Order: sequence, then structure tokens, then C-alpha cells
Amino acid sequence: MTAKRAYEIEGLRADGSTYTVEILGEHESDAAAGELAQHYAYLWQHAVNLYRVPSVHIGSAAWQESETEFVCRYEPHSADY
Repeated sequence: MTAKRAYEIEGLRADGSTYTVEILGEHESDAAAGELAQHYAYLWQHAVNLYRVPSVHIGSAAWQESETEFVCRYEPHSADY
């Protein structure tokens, strides 16, 4: 059994700047978290970056860059993803 890992995404504007962070919770795989990240990319109609993070964090302080691990960028597609 694989241990669950915590994930977050950040939305990206067309100019590359970020505009929000969404906590995705804990998932058993990058693929499972990626499905949810793809959903947000479609919902927001902007690319999102998916990151592994140390734990689910609901405070206002962001993770340090050294504490996050980039997984993948997801582009918005049709709802049939």
C-alpha cells in the first residue's frame, strides 16, 4: 500500500504570474492528484502547477520553495479530460 502524499496547485495567469493556491488534500499517487489538478485547470481556464507538499496546510503562510516538489503543469482542456 502506498502512503498518501499531500498536494497543492497554483493557478497561472497568461503572463506566468500566480494568482491562487488550492489545497488538494492527500492522494495515493501523482496521477490521482493530477486528475483533480486537471479539473481545476478546466474550471479556472488557466494552467495550473501541481506540487507535492509536506502536509495538508490550511494556514495563511505559504510553503517555502525548498519544501515543495513540482510534479507537473496542467493546461485547460475540454470537460472530457
